[in-house]
Amino acid sequence: MKQKENAKEAFSASGPDLKHDMNKKSITEIQKEITEEFNTCRSGFDQYELLIKTARQLLPFTSEARKIARIVQGCQSQVWLSIQCKNGIFEFCGYSNSSIINGVIALLERMFCGQSCSAVAAAEITFLKDTAFLTVFESERAKGIQYMIKSLQEEALRSVTSF
Repeated sequence: MKQKENAKEAFSASGPDLKHDMNKKSITEIQKEITEEFNTCRSGFDQYELLIKTARQLLPFTSEARKIARIVQGCQSQVWLSIQCKNGIFEFCGYSNSSIINGVIALLERMFCGQSCSAVAAAEITFLKDTAFLTVFESERAKGIQYMIKSLQEEALRSVTSF
């Protein structure tokens, strides 16, 4: 329970609550869009540039929010996540000290926020291999991305099973 309260505090400390359209596309549809966007890039360098540009879409995540957010263990960079499942809807905000990882966080927010907790928990994440992201990341950074996704999905699953 304390973790859920901390997530709420981090949301208010990091900015306004995220509001998402309940008629949002499915996670699968969003992943297909992401794959198309990144596969139009001519090179891995162009994908990196697009990822950094995507990172700029993140809401501000204050140092105060970082104090109460969950730190993802196993990441090469530091990653903070604040997660909440309210009325069966998944929301999270995150931040990393790496621009590239902030880009991945922004993509995950785009995919997961506003989805049902059960959809997030059950989602098969395909965009990473479909865009070859994991092949251009060093192995430790790729593992960290997987830990971040696992953390998000485990929290969504906890929310589904706690009803």
